[in-house]
Amino acid sequence: MKKADNQNKAKGRNDDNKKFRIWPENKVKNGESIAKIMTEIWNSQKKPGKVYVRGYRVHHGAIGFIGALACKYFDKPTAYGFFKHLMDDDRNDWHEWFSGEKLPKDAPCNLGPK
Repeated sequence: MKKADNQNKAKGRNDDNKKFRIWPENKVKNGESIAKIMTEIWNSQKKPGKVYVRGYRVHHGAIGFIGALACKYFDKPTAYGFFKHLMDDDRNDWHEWFSGEKLPKDAPCNLGPK
């Protein structure tokens, strides 16, 4: 066995099974930095909008949760950092992420320029 293989196994890495790979911290941080810029811009608005898809509210924390799970499975550390930050930014509303909040009936429907 090669020396590098022994070191990887000692650190819990297994290239045959990506689920157990240890990601370089800088790759995760890069994704977090990108998401931080985006959420700061969004949150700096006086009244940030709410996103609805097919009449249901979508929280960015829920998107982060689903995306982070997929990134762990598919071994995408930078994208994982991005989605992780979305969850962290929206953690105060975690109990509403999958509540199924519907679009209010009196809400104006803005689908872009007319």
